[in-house]
Amino acid sequence: MNKNKNKNEITRIFLITGFLFLFSGHLLAQEPVNPGEETSLDEVRERADEAFDELDREMDTSQAEEEVYDMSEQNYLEKDSSDQQQTSEPDVNVWEPEKQSVSLASAPAVIKEEESDFTDPFKDIVYKRTLRQPAALQANPANLGIDHESMVSLSLVAPMVNMDFLLSNGAVTVGNYNDFVSRDMLTFEDQEYFAGLFEENGLPLYSQISLPTLFALRVGPVFFNSGVHVGVSGTLPGEILVIPFLGNQVPGFSFGNPITNMETSAEVYAYLRNSLGMGHTISRYIPVVRDVVDIRVGLALNAYLGGFSLAEANDVVIGVDETTVQTAGTATYSFVNPDADIEVPGPTFGFDFGVGAKLKDFLPIPFLANRVDVQLSFLDLGATVNSSNMITKEYRWDARVEDPVGTFSEDDLDVDSLLNATHTTLDSNFVMTEKLASRMKLDLTWQPISVLMVRTGLTAFLNEGLGYEESPRTYLELDIFPLKWLMLNIGTGFTNGNGYLKTGIGFNTRIWDMGIYTYSLGSAGFTDNIRGFGFKLVNNWYF
Repeated sequence: MNKNKNKNEITRIFLITGFLFLFSGHLLAQEPVNPGEETSLDEVRERADEAFDELDREMDTSQAEEEVYDMSEQNYLEKDSSDQQQTSEPDVNVWEPEKQSVSLASAPAVIKEEESDFTDPFKDIVYKRTLRQPAALQANPANLGIDHESMVSLSLVAPMVNMDFLLSNGAVTVGNYNDFVSRDMLTFEDQEYFAGLFEENGLPLYSQISLPTLFALRVGPVFFNSGVHVGVSGTLPGEILVIPFLGNQVPGFSFGNPITNMETSAEVYAYLRNSLGMGHTISRYIPVVRDVVDIRVGLALNAYLGGFSLAEANDVVIGVDETTVQTAGTATYSFVNPDADIEVPGPTFGFDFGVGAKLKDFLPIPFLANRVDVQLSFLDLGATVNSSNMITKEYRWDARVEDPVGTFSEDDLDVDSLLNATHTTLDSNFVMTEKLASRMKLDLTWQPISVLMVRTGLTAFLNEGLGYEESPRTYLELDIFPLKWLMLNIGTGFTNGNGYLKTGIGFNTRIWDMGIYTYSLGSAGFTDNIRGFGFKLVNNWYF
């Protein structure tokens, strides 16, 4: 240690001596003072101070470079106590941004900042909240590919159950019924009028109760839903219904000219539908396509458990003459045997497939959203329902009634004694399989401005089966958003051959959906022209 100190002292002496020579050379290089000019003492002092300040700076710099490292000892030299007591400051990386923690709740916001194509958050929120509901995901699994606000959605039966209810007939209005029961006697014109209600299509009856979402859970692009669907439908033949009004004056029906080959059917079904689906946006992997349109696809696997009852009548004959009425026919009906032990049949399977496309910059006009979304889906493809403990019976009748007026006016009339009917059990305690009606849905959503969504679509039934409808379903609806969480709905369309008016209100907040809708069939509102009514309840949670 003393050896190092001696070296330092000797080095300092040589440095001071060298700088004195340099300084003396600097002074000699200055311009000589002109004896003819007067130089004040203050100027001399200032020049000396500047020279010594410069010397001190050069010595400090040289000493700092010398004390950094001792090459002979391969170690750091001792520093002043003031240097050892300096506190270290934390290193700051100015090149890398601070990393933010991402949770399930914050992930959509991060994705939205990096990938969202929308500049107006209001229209973006309205669009996504409309297509995030379980009903929209069941209608087309491709909607799972949309970047929703929340990563998780949950639907339970509380505080309100998701429910659809619809009851209608295809002929009689409330006004028709009130008019009929209010009259004591019907004129011939009245008889023709009431007969005309049933002459063409008979009396179709339709009722549907669905709890489409008893439980639903979506995590990202994966969705599970469990719901129950119940339906009752049937048609009473118009040929029979017009006889009480027109008698033998029914067109094509006269004395000696019976009505033949009449057919009618009815069905009652109930089944549980469990779905597991996934959706994804695929256009992001196609550079040419993603600049024009966002394409998404989805697939869902469904499992069905349930039961049903079917009834069918055919070869029905009705004839009259001056004194008698003759009727005959065959009816076959299958139902669950109430006396047999309950057996749960195995599940059956079907699947849903859907595609969706959201066009970008459709008709780009300033201050307009002009968002267009097209969807095509195929639902319940290959779906069937098994019903166990079934029994099938055949009912045949052949009756000839003499003096029908006097016979049917008796108080103790026994109809079975007139029909000469026979019952035959064709099969019992077996598992019966029936197809579900597969559907194709085409939907178009247009958002011309942020606060308005125009939706229209068509549903066609691809095959006969449970829930089949002969006429396609159509709809046209307007969703108005005065606020991003408040929705007002009005729409019209056709279902099961009946036109309807739909109105509703919904609250679509970031974490909760709640909506109430009403249907009036055959009338623009609940008037005397109504032929049916319905309602829809919506309740979902998002996290």
